[in-house]
Order: sequence, then C-alpha cells, then structure tokens
Amino acid sequence: MKDKRVRFAAGLLACVMLAGCSASFEEVKQRADAGDAAMQYQASVMLREGDGVPADRKLSDRYLQQSMQAGNLLAACQTVEDVLADKKQDRSKELLSAYELIFSKQPTGWNEISRTLDLKRAYPENVLNYTRFLAEGKLEKSPGEFRRAAMKNLDSDKCGLHNRVIKKYRKKMEAMKTPQEIAEEKRLAEQKLAEEKRLAEEKRLAEEKRRENPDFKFPLRSLSDNRVPLAKDFVSGVSFPWAEYLFMQNGSTPKDIRRACHVFSAYGYEGFFYRLEKNDALIFSCGKPFNEKDIDRSVLVAREIIMPENVSFDMAVESIMKKNPGVKGTKSKNPLKKVSQNRYVGPYHVTVESGGEEYKAVIQNEHQQWIVKQQILVTKYKAKPELLKQLDLKPQETTRRNVIIFICDRQLQDAFVKMKSDRDQKAKQQEIQQEKDAQKRALDQI
Repeated sequence: MKDKRVRFAAGLLACVMLAGCSASFEEVKQRADAGDAAMQYQASVMLREGDGVPADRKLSDRYLQQSMQAGNLLAACQTVEDVLADKKQDRSKELLSAYELIFSKQPTGWNEISRTLDLKRAYPENVLNYTRFLAEGKLEKSPGEFRRAAMKNLDSDKCGLHNRVIKKYRKKMEAMKTPQEIAEEKRLAEQKLAEEKRLAEEKRLAEEKRRENPDFKFPLRSLSDNRVPLAKDFVSGVSFPWAEYLFMQNGSTPKDIRRACHVFSAYGYEGFFYRLEKNDALIFSCGKPFNEKDIDRSVLVAREIIMPENVSFDMAVESIMKKNPGVKGTKSKNPLKKVSQNRYVGPYHVTVESGGEEYKAVIQNEHQQWIVKQQILVTKYKAKPELLKQLDLKPQETTRRNVIIFICDRQLQDAFVKMKSDRDQKAKQQEIQQEKDAQKRALDQI
C-alpha cells in the first residue's frame, strides 16, 4: 500500500512536471538544492526508488526532511509512514513534527487531501501503538513525553472521528503511564505534601509568635485597663483574632465563627459584639462588612444571650442579682409600640407585630452593665378567605416571649463613645474651618 502511494505521488508529480518535456534527476536536484519544496520531495522519491539515479536512502531521507521543513504535506505524510515502519530507534520527535504540519496546514490537490485524511483518521491508533513501542523499548523519558505531547492533538475535529472514539483512545493513552511517570508523580506528590507541611508549620510558628505579642490579645489597652468577664474564657477588651483562636481551640471553625458576618461570632443563642478602633458602632451588621485588616484592631465590648422561652424575665433578673451581690438595678414596665413588618412566606401573607408590654431591667456596677429585656412577638397569618381555603390554612396567632440579656463593659463602652464624640467634634471643626477658608478665598477675589 505504501509503495503504491509513493509511486502514485511520484507519477502524479512527474506528469505535472513533464507535461511537455522530460526532467532528469539533475534538473530536479538543481531545483531542489535551490530550495523548491516540491522538487525536494520529488528528489527524495527518485532517490528512494532509484528512478533515473542510483538508489540512495540516506540522501533521500535528507531531501525528505528538507521538504517537510519547508512545509510540504506529502513529505510530512511520507515521514509519518517511515517513522511508523522503523521499529529500531526512537523517532518520536519526527513523528510529532510531521503530524503537527498535517494538522495545521490546509491540503491542496487530491493526493494531499487523500493522504492527510487517512493519516488524520489513523492518528489515535498510530500514536497509541508508537507509545507502546517506546514503552517496550524501555526508554527513559520518551514514552511519557511523547504520550503527553500526542494527547494534545487527540481531538474529534482534528482527527475527523466521533467524540466517543476519541474518549476511548484518550482513556487508553492515560492508562499507559510508564513506571518512570508513576515514580515521578509520586515524587511530586510527596514534594507537594512536604511543602504544604512546611508552610503550615511556618504559619503555626508565625501565629504563635503573633499571639505572644500583648497587642494581639489586647490591641486597645490605652482605652481601658479594666477587664470585665463577659463569658467563660472571655473578658472585655480582647481582640477578635484572639477570641477566634479560643473558639477554634474548642473545636469551632473560622467559617462557623464568621457565618453571620465578618466579625460576629455566634453559637447557639449567644453573640459576641466587637468595636473597631475607627468605628463607633457595634459590629453586628452583615450588610456592611469591613476590611479584613481592621479585625486586628477590634475589641470585645459586649455579649448577648437570648434565653429559651421557659426562662422568665424575673428569673433572669434574680439570677444576675444573686451572682453579683452589691449591684444596683432599676426595673421598668413600658408598653411596646406596635410596629408591623410585612413579608411573604410562600404563597400567603404574613404580618409580624410586636405587642403587649415590655419589661426592662438595667443592673449595673462601676464596671459592668446588664440590660435585661423581655420581648413579646405576636405573629398573625393573614390572607384572603379563598386563598386560605385553597391552601387549607386557617388564620392563627402565635405568641413568642424571649428574654434577652445584654452584658457590656461600661468603661470600654464609654471610651468608644468619647472617641466618637471627639471625632465628631474634630469633623465639625474641620467643616467650619473649610467654610471659613472658602469665604476667605471668595472675598480675596473681590
């Protein structure tokens, strides 16, 4: 088959060249040496077949290589056939180069179209068999390098084959890892694991060194030296990173800690509130997360506990007074304002109203303040009668009563309030000064 193709190509080219005259090998050689890619291929064919010249395979291969390098598709096709037939040496680079030209250049003429189409369709099987040949030859690097390079052209559009056929060959090629490749992958995996361990150890040591710095635990010591206990293991004034570290020591994860927002850590019915050095508001808003760098300058100022429904207001107040003898407290009973907030839950309308009465107690000493509230929430389901009937629902009313205890460091809170007051005053002075400067500039123009 190969000999027929060679003879057909040579004959076709000869017909074109010798349409009106006869061309000798010397004429073909002269034009080939001048750089004519077609004549280089013709010279290769004549030397290979001994047509008009003694056969010389070595010189023939040289002209064939020159022709392929000049972009001749027939030379590339012949190179592929020669490499696949040569089972004595590694010629994988020649095979890849020849196929690269076949895939990248558009054929012209029936002979080029026919030969390139056949080789494109045979590409998966050819590279699979050549990979096996290289592997059986126990070459050190060529099998793996060739397999990885050859898989780049395993494409249904390039080869003109169905995608499932390409997937089948890809699977076969991927399964043909050489022992050298397996050993190299294992070495790289071990190297990656060792690097990850090294980086983790460096990070751990850096965190330990960071925690040894007093400013890490209490970044804003200048505001208040007093430390008020707000919870077990937690006192006021500690930074969020320190509190986060304590949470993680107890098995929590950063994702759990920062679930509500960037610096609100919560578990169960407890919340811990922080203030930023440059912010006067409690950090509790999910809508306005701040820059991650600011977390290091945040401090714990308060804690909130939402008690279960079976804990009454009086029980909470009594417990605080009992555990903190000597504190002073005031208790008040004020009617709650009814505030409606409409929202949709499923296909029916829900109205949530606060109603009834509010009980409030403020218990405090020199350093600490407890604010105890009882909130009564009344939930009413409202919908049109026909919609209720359709959904098989009945108007219902549920009441929920919760006691909320808010514990705060008074001195630290007052310090932040003063900081806000100073900032507001400074901003106001700057605004006044800017107005005066603007007036002065305007008067100077008169």
